[in-house]
Amino acid sequence: MKRFKFSLEQVLNLKTNMKRQVQQELAGLEAQRVRIEEKIEHIGEQWQRENEALQNANESLQAAEYQLRLSYLDFLDKKINSEKEQLFRVMDQLAEKRNKLLTITREEQMLEKLRERKAEQHRKEVVRAEQSFNDEIAARSTGWKVVSAVDSKRHVL
Repeated sequence: MKRFKFSLEQVLNLKTNMKRQVQQELAGLEAQRVRIEEKIEHIGEQWQRENEALQNANESLQAAEYQLRLSYLDFLDKKINSEKEQLFRVMDQLAEKRNKLLTITREEQMLEKLRERKAEQHRKEVVRAEQSFNDEIAARSTGWKVVSAVDSKRHVL
């Protein structure tokens, strides 16, 4: 009997490859998210240190230096906000990729189950064909004639 061949094997392989690609993209986005969060934390710590230094040295600073430090704090605030916006964009991309991964995984699982059902169906057909062949051989060796259902209907009419 011929081997089982799943007709949608190429589609299943494509889904598997797509799943791997989306997983890699997801990992890249996750790494990017972590880097941005670390950067926000680092800039926040920098802002905190600078703000404390400004508060402690408030009376001893000249107006120009005080204004310069305020400008630097404002710059750090803007940088934090910019990084947070970048983080939100990455988080949106992550959610999109997770949904895509979920969809592809479901499709892949559906195809795998279909392949398993088709393989089981093929196996049953092979067993049935082998049994029929064995019955035919046994009948011929004993001299009995095996009458198929079609032949028996012809004789009845």
